[in-house]
Amino acid sequence: MNVPSSHLVRRAGAISLASEKKSAKRPWVGIRFERCSIYSRLYRASGDRVSQFAADLESSTERGDTPRTMVFLVANVAIFLFILVGAAIHHKRQLHVKMMLTAFVLDLALLFAVELADGAVAQAYRSVGEGRAIIMIHVAFAVSGLVMWIVQIHAGRKIYKQGRMELLPRHAKGARLFLFFRLGNVVTAFML
Repeated sequence: MNVPSSHLVRRAGAISLASEKKSAKRPWVGIRFERCSIYSRLYRASGDRVSQFAADLESSTERGDTPRTMVFLVANVAIFLFILVGAAIHHKRQLHVKMMLTAFVLDLALLFAVELADGAVAQAYRSVGEGRAIIMIHVAFAVSGLVMWIVQIHAGRKIYKQGRMELLPRHAKGARLFLFFRLGNVVTAFML
């Protein structure tokens, strides 16, 4: 491919070749995305988010938060997204059951990890005694979410194993309530 020494830009604006000094072994060297490309817009937007996340991480460590706390927050969000995917594929019952049980185990593992690392239950107990409202709200969401896990697993097991389809509407309503509690848990975790 002959490339002039100046930039070659396609009219579609998707790709420009930076120079003709591309390596034969690595033909992608020198290719970059132009401003008018939707890909570059997405790339720049994600880059902005990454730099904002890095700034937030730096400021959180200045406030006294540990990187371990950030790991717990990221894990909490990842588990919530996993739960959303599991709920979205409810029509594929076998996969739905496997994903939701996996999410339950991951959620419990996160709870135990936070407890072992930070003594979260004792800390929450002290904070509730002090009257910190956000801690009380977070604990209410967390406990309600845990109770809804048990209720949903119990109803889902009856539907899956015994074929009791009359429980499906109740299970669907419980799922919406559970997702509300779980979302509240994730949001208030960032406010602590």
